Amino acid sequence: MTYSGESSSRTDEIHRITAVGDEAPVTLAGLGHMTINMSGKTEAELPGTLYTEEAEIPEMHVGTKITILEK
Repeated sequence: MTYSGESSSRTDEIHRITAVGDEAPVTLAGLGHMTINMSGKTEAELPGTLYTEEAEIPEMHVGTKITILEK
């Protein structure tokens, strides 16, 4: 499961998770997907969304790895 305060890492970038919608862990476990919003919001507005600190959305390619790290 993911909790606010953990970090997500892409390639060489690390972005702190600032909020997690109530349904994000359920959607990820059940459907295998989750929305990541890099707006810096500290309160989840959408239930299936994980929010990170504000950052430019990077270019994604097939094979891009996204990892959620525990504190």
